[in-house]
Amino acid sequence: MDPHQLDIARERVRLHLSQGRHDAAMHEVEQALASAPDDTELQRLRAVTLLDSGRAQQSLEALNHALATEPEDPTLHLLASMALTRLGHHGDAVAAASEAARLAPFEPEPHRQLARAHAASGPHGSAPARAAAARSLELAPREADSHLAMVDAIFPDGARPGRRDREVAEHHVRQALDLEPESPAALNELARIQMAGRRSAQAAGTLSRAVAGSPQEQLFHHNMDVALANNVVMAHWALFLAVFVIIRVDALSERAQMAVIAGIALLALGFIVGRLLTQVRQSRMAYLRGFARRQTLIAVWAALLGLSVLSFVLGALTGLTAFLGLGIAGLFLGALLSWVAWFRNRKS
Repeated sequence: MDPHQLDIARERVRLHLSQGRHDAAMHEVEQALASAPDDTELQRLRAVTLLDSGRAQQSLEALNHALATEPEDPTLHLLASMALTRLGHHGDAVAAASEAARLAPFEPEPHRQLARAHAASGPHGSAPARAAAARSLELAPREADSHLAMVDAIFPDGARPGRRDREVAEHHVRQALDLEPESPAALNELARIQMAGRRSAQAAGTLSRAVAGSPQEQLFHHNMDVALANNVVMAHWALFLAVFVIIRVDALSERAQMAVIAGIALLALGFIVGRLLTQVRQSRMAYLRGFARRQTLIAVWAALLGLSVLSFVLGALTGLTAFLGLGIAGLFLGALLSWVAWFRNRKS
């Protein structure tokens, strides 16, 4: 390829990546590298494509190959740190980000990645993570990513920050959203903070905006699934407790007990439907299909909850206690599924 054709190929790869078309990006970059195997920018783009498509180990191997010929390239060290972080090699990720920051001391992105790498390494990395994020803010105070780096330093994934840290993290997220009002990454961070503060309804609404802005980002879908699953959790356990209490109230006849349970069951179902309508404002059926694929156990749990509601209503209408028993059985099975789903999500 001549230089002009190489420029076109690089732009095509970048376009595919921006649209989440990783297979097309890989096909394009492999074709270009066949004609220009020593092109550093194409090697970077191949590593980015592998990283963005979830192949962190292959991306790291490609970066190590490129670093053998370009050891002073800060971008290669930066990408290597990102790949190492995803692989869980936090010490090596910190070292690679530190090298990128040494080679490009006045560029904010190496310091942002250094903050993320330190934060991911555990509680002992909190202080250096905040220092690196503060440096990125000094260098680029008007870039949303600098504020998000501080959020990652204060509130890394898996951490349980106190109220003061949540307030500081939310301040920086709001600053990022002032700079980029519909930034999917900033909206996702805001939703994490909202969920940590037990504001699951707000979190689901925030995540629906993040998903709309970046529909190919699976992390946003996962976080939204968690936020919306909380609605099923609240409705299920409220109904479970209500049924347990009401069937022990001797002052009510059996038919009256079933009528009260049916009313509470319909309220629980209305709660879930209402939350869905307010928190998922676009493409609800497409989202629900995706939810069923990603969270099969929770989807079955929700279906069982719907079956229990139907059984309780039929019991109230017909007076048949068999429907009451069927509804209670659905609640017990749903409780079992909830624990299995929680365990599987925790492992992932």
